[in-house]
Amino acid sequence: MNRAIILVAFCLASAGCRAGLPLPEDPGRIDGWVYRQDYFGLTWRLPEEASLQGRGWVKKTIQEGAAALAEGPLRSALEQGLSRTASLVTLILEPTRPGREDSALILAAAERLPEAYGVRDGAAYLRLSVQVMAAGGAPMRALRPPYRETIGGVPFDAQDFEVQVATPPAAVMGNTLYAAVRKNYALLFSAAYAGEEGRRRARSVLGQATLARGGWSVDQGTLSTCAGKACGKPADEGDLDPDVALAYRCQHGQGMAQDLAQAAKLYRRAADRGNGSAQARLAAMYREGQGVPLDEQEAARWFGKAARNGVAWAQNAYAGLCYEGTGVKRDVAAAFRWYRKAAAQGVADAMYNLAAMYNEGLGVKKSGFEALGWLQAAAQHGSADAMNDLGKMSLDGLGVPKDPKAAFQLFSAAAALGDSEAQFNLGTMALYGDGVARDYAAALSWLGKAAEQGHAKAQERLASMYMLGLGVSEDRATAHEWFRKAAEQGSANSQVQIALAYINGQTVPKDLVEAHAWLSLAASQGSEPAASRLRSLSASMTPDQLSQAGERARRLKPPRAGASDRGSTSP
Repeated sequence: MNRAIILVAFCLASAGCRAGLPLPEDPGRIDGWVYRQDYFGLTWRLPEEASLQGRGWVKKTIQEGAAALAEGPLRSALEQGLSRTASLVTLILEPTRPGREDSALILAAAERLPEAYGVRDGAAYLRLSVQVMAAGGAPMRALRPPYRETIGGVPFDAQDFEVQVATPPAAVMGNTLYAAVRKNYALLFSAAYAGEEGRRRARSVLGQATLARGGWSVDQGTLSTCAGKACGKPADEGDLDPDVALAYRCQHGQGMAQDLAQAAKLYRRAADRGNGSAQARLAAMYREGQGVPLDEQEAARWFGKAARNGVAWAQNAYAGLCYEGTGVKRDVAAAFRWYRKAAAQGVADAMYNLAAMYNEGLGVKKSGFEALGWLQAAAQHGSADAMNDLGKMSLDGLGVPKDPKAAFQLFSAAAALGDSEAQFNLGTMALYGDGVARDYAAALSWLGKAAEQGHAKAQERLASMYMLGLGVSEDRATAHEWFRKAAEQGSANSQVQIALAYINGQTVPKDLVEAHAWLSLAASQGSEPAASRLRSLSASMTPDQLSQAGERARRLKPPRAGASDRGSTSP
């Protein structure tokens, strides 16, 4: 099949739509059984011979097709349509065996429609597409009137066309356009095929598509999340085993006295029979040293067995062990494979870790496109970390369009799940009026929630609000308490504030030894204000006081700044 020519048919249908935002890069091929969340809520379960291609590959191919086929008005329509496509991903179905004409290409896109077009449904969009194709002299002929077909529970208007390929070898190929309109977006599929077998196969794959809750809304003002069964995560049938059920009750003291050793024995009995759930739970007990001696090798061995038995959370856990080299030889490529298997079963943490691996090029070719896709998938599946990361990206315009409103909604969704980093970010936005109206009351509330969870930066910012009386009566005693908590976690700025309180005798008795100790800790982190004050203070202290201060600083030894905050995106 001439892919370059077939893909032209889709671009013809999209001429005249508003310019969208290009994706960062082409992800290349993604082969085998994969889980995929694209940019408007679509998920596919792909057959072995299928792969996905990103916007970069599609754009290049359509341009080649346009150059081969089109001149004048048609070429102009193709180029205009390509430039205005909002999202573009292609699913490639290779022949299932040599010589069989069942290959197909399915291209998906979401495009914003100008109000002037007056398009309110898929049928109207198809009529507009036919007009554009006819005006441009497209080598396409409608075979029958539009009809309705459901994809992922959403009714689409569809129409079948013939595409006349003029370049050698000349041929007639089929193309079906599907369109649905939601709000002011057109949601599109273009299925191209060489024969009737390819058409049937393309329709079969489209019929397997599922749509995340609210996923068809491309409006970034709406965030959709799902979890558990809503995201297709299968129940663990192994838990129905009587030994596993009893072991779980023993482990957690449900209806009986807690007995970890007995729980481990019962899990082991079921695990030896090949029960994947028991293998995973036994592995977790070895990892934590519950009811059995802590044994990283045994934990890895049993997690590996459970992973190969298809237990999703065990696949995710085993991937982490492979990545870290805990109990098993470090193998980043294997970690990637197991994360992908877990992600295929809807494990949000695995999707998040895949995003990190694609972002850093760990165990797989580096791809910002894929990293962003998996990060969005993780957020859709309820990962607070992913929501928070996407919120930061939207707030700063890094990798995605700058959109403070979207950032606020993403942070809000993560904060509702108890994520302290998201709570801190919401508080900071409200405090400085960054993307939202300045609201000291909201800032106090969100920073307070994060501070109570031990978020050092939130503690420091909350302390500053009390010290300056922002949205609350000035309260230096409360400010000192929060500065102290942040300082004990290694915040250099808070350490300086604590030192100043001891130097000036504010809210605490004057104590130059204590002040010197805190300034020493801050200076050791590179704080120039701390180093400057430390030199001045040292000149006014006796050798005995300096000795006491040194001993005091060694006893404090707080952790590195930010140690209590959420970790990075690395697996």
